[in-house]
Amino acid sequence: MIQRPRRLTPPPLEQMIVVMNTRRGLSKLSLFGNGFPCSYCGFPAESDDHTPPRCLLQKPYPKNLATIPACHKCNERFSEDEEVVEAVLAHVSFEEDLMRERRGGKVARAIDRNPKLKASTEGQTDENGRFRVTKKTLGKVSRVAEKTVQGLYFRRYERMLAPQDVTVLAIEHQHQVSVDQMIKQFCGPESWPDVTRDGKALERAALAHLGDIKVDWEDYQPGVFRFAFFKGRRSRLVCLLDLHQTLVVAVECPRPPSR
Repeated sequence: MIQRPRRLTPPPLEQMIVVMNTRRGLSKLSLFGNGFPCSYCGFPAESDDHTPPRCLLQKPYPKNLATIPACHKCNERFSEDEEVVEAVLAHVSFEEDLMRERRGGKVARAIDRNPKLKASTEGQTDENGRFRVTKKTLGKVSRVAEKTVQGLYFRRYERMLAPQDVTVLAIEHQHQVSVDQMIKQFCGPESWPDVTRDGKALERAALAHLGDIKVDWEDYQPGVFRFAFFKGRRSRLVCLLDLHQTLVVAVECPRPPSR
């Protein structure tokens, strides 16, 4: 069970539901202090933040990295978590680029010079050389995933997403659970009946009849980061994050209101 981090108390909901056109004019501002709220907590923004965060990307970064308004506090409070997530990806991946990062590249250098990061990664390798993620580390991955979905939601739907409305459903390694399996697991047509504790057979039957589900992926950095929003259960959205073809994360959030 993933432990949820403590939340800041956001402003009233009516102050957080802000419709903005992020593709026109916003990127030209150097600061976001003219009435724009932070995309993560809703308080006034003084800066901008990359979304998706650079810890989930790889150099050379895509041109015209997307940014959204953010306050200094939110910008800073995710920094440590993002460093840990970058290190975790390098330790659990079988992708050659990430394996080089942990063998002497950027991640290895960051661990050497950062005692906190070193403490977060030391002692998590078992007798077979496999990196075992602790519950505390998994919580950091969860927080970065939630933050990432808040930013992607803001970019796509031009609306803020309250922190308490974002829930990580699953974090899986793609050598154990494929992206397609995750889609089938969390894609839920409204016609599906509720599955009770003793209704697993019904759930398996429903999954077996889904067939090939087409998902509209945004391939932000091919082979490194892509994401998709699709209709989940209970009339909610699920955002799927495909990270370096290594981890796949499913995050649930509300559907945007119809315009």
